Amino acid sequence: MVSTALVKIDQTPSRQVGLYELFYQRDKRVYACMEHMYRKWLALPDVVDVGIRQRIHELLRSLYFEWAIAGLYQLSFAGAVHKIWQIRAMGDSYGMILFILLSRAVRKLKAVIEQFVVFDEKLR
Repeated sequence: MVSTALVKIDQTPSRQVGLYELFYQRDKRVYACMEHMYRKWLALPDVVDVGIRQRIHELLRSLYFEWAIAGLYQLSFAGAVHKIWQIRAMGDSYGMILFILLSRAVRKLKAVIEQFVVFDEKLR
């Protein structure tokens, strides 16, 4: 039992930066914290189940893709390239990485176009 609070959480609605805002802004601090968490999980000696380790590894890989995409959105090309190198170190070929990045870009473009079409139809 802990007699004092371990952390103080600011729940003020007018606060400048909250966790949700950091996620929405694709803040690198969020990605860094998640990377740290996944790497810590992989380092745990108790995590011996191959399925669990593979799932954590896949989560880390997916995080690197999201981080690389965020870097591209923010025109931080060095950061994006660094994350692509980390994905490559996890076993993906550059061709596969490019394919995944392009497929995500196409999905995003389709979603934007669909939103535009729906918005345009509402205006008519």
